[in-house]
Amino acid sequence: MKELTQKLIGGVHAGLLNRGWPDRLGLYFHNVEAGERAAFSETIRRLRSEGYRFVGANEYVRTDTKSGGRVAFLSFDDNYVDWHEMIPLLEELDVQAAFYVNTGPMRDWATDSEIAAYYEDRLRYKGSRTRPLSSAEVRELRDAGHTIGVHTHNHFVLSELPFETAKEEIYICRDHLEQMLGQRMRHFSYPFGMRRHFSTELQSYCLELGFETIARATPGLLHERFDGVTIQRTDWRLGDAFDANRVRMSVDGHVFERLTGRSAVS
Repeated sequence: MKELTQKLIGGVHAGLLNRGWPDRLGLYFHNVEAGERAAFSETIRRLRSEGYRFVGANEYVRTDTKSGGRVAFLSFDDNYVDWHEMIPLLEELDVQAAFYVNTGPMRDWATDSEIAAYYEDRLRYKGSRTRPLSSAEVRELRDAGHTIGVHTHNHFVLSELPFETAKEEIYICRDHLEQMLGQRMRHFSYPFGMRRHFSTELQSYCLELGFETIARATPGLLHERFDGVTIQRTDWRLGDAFDANRVRMSVDGHVFERLTGRSAVS
């Protein structure tokens, strides 16, 4: 029943609220495994043919799309060693990406049982590559020109934690990454990415910490007016046809999300 309702809501929005490609295209992935990389490369090439220029986080938020044209922001959430293995491919495609890292499962300090709990219990990841990054690999991602962002220490639902514990999840991750990279962390993505998983109080805390952007992961909001801080992102599904993904990027679901707190196209 739930799946049928979601399909109905998505179909209505695709038929009545399809606005076409947004000028500001925020995409997110989790892991791109070796067998998916050809589809990933084709996606980047086809989006370029639609007029998108792939830029890093700083340029993405500062670009005036009225004069600067369409821009795309490519991002990845969680913690997978496959990200490091994609460095040559991203260089070949001439694409900058943002990698929002959970620091709890880092190979430098996490035990095998902690890593297993991260992938199986918290991410519910069903892929084959349950191996996280090391600190050295994170530095190499940064040195290859990509943005490293904060994604909390352990990937809990922040809104379900006591406020002080949620703050610690953000602060510890930021502290680990700043010590790891020797630079300030400016970009944050919160786990699960829906409105109900965060709060205005936590947003204020993030801004106090010095974050310049806060990324969400609620499909259907790419046409919402950009507020200068919030990066709206929709997941691109490599197993779906390009045109099916295009429809999901084109839907304007902000009214439905405001009323229900849920995505119109999830």
